[in-house]
Amino acid sequence: MKPKVTRLHCAGVIGPRGTAIEGADAILIRDGSITAVGSYRQISARAPEAEPLDHSDSYAVGGLVNAHDHLLFRRSRLSMARHFAQPCDLQLAFGLASMLRSLAEGVTAVRDMGAPRDLAGKIAQVAGSRAFPAPAVATCLKPITVPNGPGLALSLAVESEAEGREAVARMADQGAKFVKVFASTDGADTRQPVLSEDILAAVCRAAERRQLMVVAHATTRPSIMACLRAGVRCIEHGVELDAPAAAQMVQVGAWFVPTLSGFAEIACRGSAWGRPPHVVSYFSSLLKTHRRAFEYALESGVRYAVGTDSLGTMAMEMRMMLDYGASLEQVMRAATVNGAELLGISASHGLMAAGAPADLALLPSDPSGSPIALARPTAAMRGGVLYQTDELGNLLNSQFATVADEWPIA
Repeated sequence: MKPKVTRLHCAGVIGPRGTAIEGADAILIRDGSITAVGSYRQISARAPEAEPLDHSDSYAVGGLVNAHDHLLFRRSRLSMARHFAQPCDLQLAFGLASMLRSLAEGVTAVRDMGAPRDLAGKIAQVAGSRAFPAPAVATCLKPITVPNGPGLALSLAVESEAEGREAVARMADQGAKFVKVFASTDGADTRQPVLSEDILAAVCRAAERRQLMVVAHATTRPSIMACLRAGVRCIEHGVELDAPAAAQMVQVGAWFVPTLSGFAEIACRGSAWGRPPHVVSYFSSLLKTHRRAFEYALESGVRYAVGTDSLGTMAMEMRMMLDYGASLEQVMRAATVNGAELLGISASHGLMAAGAPADLALLPSDPSGSPIALARPTAAMRGGVLYQTDELGNLLNSQFATVADEWPIA
């Protein structure tokens, strides 16, 4: 079969430092991979037979990686109880619409943090089939918690080390790409960590034998420290992360995905998203502490990636990181190169060089001059296939009318 070859003409190519690659305004793509980056004249002379793709008014960057999302209920305006009570077919439609919206945000890979029933696995299968416009999806399928613990509606509950090991084996056998645990609630619960340190360690040992990373929902300092001692290698949220905890993360090589925008959205617009008043009030009280946690991570050199949780967006998350002291280069790397490393999808993702996957986002202006461009991609490319943002919006509104009301394309 003859390989598909295209040449993308763009206004500029933005490298992982967040700045334009000098003299580059074109990308040559063969069978879903970048084979050359350079001037349009050079690329055209090198491959005159390539199908031209004219986006000369847009800037090409590496496809964004959302390292913490819940595709089956992302930005749902229903309460979680009402959302999870919907029929499976409707919830799957929400998941499909969510993948369309993710692509429209320039996201080409997602780390999905779990959903009720077997829905997370089904969405990942759809994404992997390439039969539907979707980012790549790596999912934990179901997190691990305790009976009556946080996230119970979408999790497996365990009470012993043996049950923790069994939960890891079950998820691994069903295709999970990583293991997620609930080590804390979102509130000031006295049971911290929620899972005992012995169970956390047993889960980590079982996951290591399966070559799976363990990541933890951990908001409080005691839960963060227990996770790091047990072998968890990615802290999600980390609201109470402090300087000693950040130093420990660096020492053991743990990642951080703060999901700043997810917490901020609940605090600012939680009522509109079906969250009860006491939850909105509590999340509002966390914002300053959460900001300081990210600052501690920056100061200590903790590796971090960009994730939105179920309510934020990539543009919001990246804007908050910039506002909290990260440089554009740090944020662009976090949203591309770092995210890809964390997900284990490609060592060259986001490098915008020969050999990298043709997973791209196209922006209306140079993000180094105006980071707001990150909020309005004109198109996304996944594996060399180009998806126009307006076409994704039309598909969402025509084929998913029920959920389009819940998740309008901004």
